[in-house]
Amino acid sequence: AVGCCGAAVGSGAADATGGWRASEYRARFGGDFDAAKLRALCVAHVRGLAWCAHYYYHGCADWRWHFGFHYAPYAHDLAAVAAELAAAAD
Repeated sequence: AVGCCGAAVGSGAADATGGWRASEYRARFGGDFDAAKLRALCVAHVRGLAWCAHYYYHGCADWRWHFGFHYAPYAHDLAAVAAELAAAAD
């Protein structure tokens, strides 16, 4: 499978195109981590950032919300998902 960053997720390759990210994601999230799960991770992370901002500026939005992952995505993948969502919105 190919991740948002263009790297082959789960390949374990350590090349200049980001294969090391795929290897890290596989190690952190399991061997079945694919592009859809990477996108969900990035979207959940941005929602978490928005939750924190709302908490500090306006109070708790919802105590039931939680970030369902143990690790955050790489900034490169956050940027790629943001660009993908912005392009879809146009």
